[in-house]
Amino acid sequence: MLNDSELNTVLQEHLPWNRARIRFIVAFVIALMKVTTVNLTKVANALGGRASKTSNYRRIQRFFSDVVFEYKAWAEMVLRLLPVETDFIISIDRTNWRFGRFEINLLMAGVVYQGTAYPLVGMLLAKAGSSNTAERTALIERLLSLVPASSIKALVADREFIGKQWLETLNLLRDSA
Repeated sequence: MLNDSELNTVLQEHLPWNRARIRFIVAFVIALMKVTTVNLTKVANALGGRASKTSNYRRIQRFFSDVVFEYKAWAEMVLRLLPVETDFIISIDRTNWRFGRFEINLLMAGVVYQGTAYPLVGMLLAKAGSSNTAERTALIERLLSLVPASSIKALVADREFIGKQWLETLNLLRDSA
């Protein structure tokens, strides 16, 4: 496990942000690990410092409304932090939830390490319901631009990810890499 100084160094190498943003995300990640939840009220309480809990909560909100995460830099950083470089287990999944009036339908691929899936690439689906072969293919192609197929040991997914055309597409992607 990295300490906050090491995490700060790694983030500075991979993210094009100023020092204040890097320091914030380091504190945020450490708070996430402390509270083991993504409930932002609890994370704000764990941020510490001299600011009030309410100020910390507003700080988190401002950060996520202002900052754009570049998926390639994110994925490269995650892969660099893993102590393995091959035999990856890739997990794909889709989730959906409501945020007020908004339906959010997210398709993700991540690398599994010691029982935890770390997200690498994702895409918002502009529809309700399951993903289709074209959407899954686009996701896997983004993943393969970062992780060579030869480094992937297995792909795991739940029952949504079925179908002859999808499995044939996976074989073609594997064989062309």
